[in-house]
Amino acid sequence: MKKITLLLLMIAVYANGFAQEGIKKGYFGISLGPSIHTGGNIRYVNANPGIIPGSNDPEVGPGSVGFNFSFVDAGYTFDRNWGIAAKLQGGFFTNKADRKVLKSNYGAILLGPMYSYEIHDDLIIDFKAKGGRFFNVLDYTDEFANGTRVSEFDFGIELGATARYHLSPTSSWFNSIDFQNQFRGSGNISRINIATGIAFRF
Repeated sequence: MKKITLLLLMIAVYANGFAQEGIKKGYFGISLGPSIHTGGNIRYVNANPGIIPGSNDPEVGPGSVGFNFSFVDAGYTFDRNWGIAAKLQGGFFTNKADRKVLKSNYGAILLGPMYSYEIHDDLIIDFKAKGGRFFNVLDYTDEFANGTRVSEFDFGIELGATARYHLSPTSSWFNSIDFQNQFRGSGNISRINIATGIAFRF
């Protein structure tokens, strides 16, 4: 009798664990990849009106390739399809010209709705539209190694999609492509981010 009771208990525990695998609604991951600038030219403009930037100064222009890293790339579905997504991200572009260096650093805290479509049990496509706070910091070093920093904070949006492949009941491998647009008084800063990462399922 004790053996039967123990066996039933083991089966119940296993069945409960197996059932839990089918109701995981969220994920929390990190990701990294290239960042492609698609907006206008970003150049350092000296605050001194008597100094005009030269034509050979470094700039970040359309097609410039940088790097992006998401410290938080997460999502949660409330029902079968609809949910919410969040991201905490940073990245940078760097360009050099005539011993001058321009580094454009950016970051964002984003939140918005998510629509998830299940291709099959192990593959899900997430479509996301997020908005939030962006910052952009320009670090400029001239030919004499003098450094200057200019920063700004603006509202921005991100539109994109993520493909998540479940490696196990607790982890997923995901790949994403996103378009970001940062609104600012002197024009827009936009980029395309491509990233791959690992997520914990919950």
